[in-house]
Amino acid sequence: MDAPPAVEITRPAPEDALPWAHAHVAIWREAYADLLPAALLEGLDAEGSVPARREIADRLDAEGPGPDLPDTVIARCADGTVAGMCTAGLRRDDLPTELELHALNVAAPWRGTGLAERLVEAVLPPGPASLWVLEGNDRAIAFYRRLGFEETSRRKELVHRTVGDTGVWEIAMVRPV
Repeated sequence: MDAPPAVEITRPAPEDALPWAHAHVAIWREAYADLLPAALLEGLDAEGSVPARREIADRLDAEGPGPDLPDTVIARCADGTVAGMCTAGLRRDDLPTELELHALNVAAPWRGTGLAERLVEAVLPPGPASLWVLEGNDRAIAFYRRLGFEETSRRKELVHRTVGDTGVWEIAMVRPV
């Protein structure tokens, strides 16, 4: 099923920074409540991330994505709220592919509508790519498998800028072709 036509997949504009930030925090708190430490989720600061998001939007508008600026899109609803977001760019560590899907977050009401696929397609071309996914995030792992990604034996601990070591592990997935 496709997402309703009222959703526009677009690079964020500066005025999207606040709804984008609120959506990001809300999605994390809902989707990762059983996977991430409560202190991390409680410490997420939507308003505090707005200046950085405005800067990303300004740079994407002025320069477009590049080696030091991953491509980012949001799913903007007709009312200005954000239903999801996705970022992809060059790999950030020694994963075996040049491209990496850095982040994909979709609000619960939009899961299963095709929106996640549309977001990924907007920032990640077909072909080899890698990603990191939280161990135990079975829904996401199944979704990435449908996109051609396969689990690897690579694992790393999630280190978050707000709390440091989390005790939570991520697994690498690779799409070979």
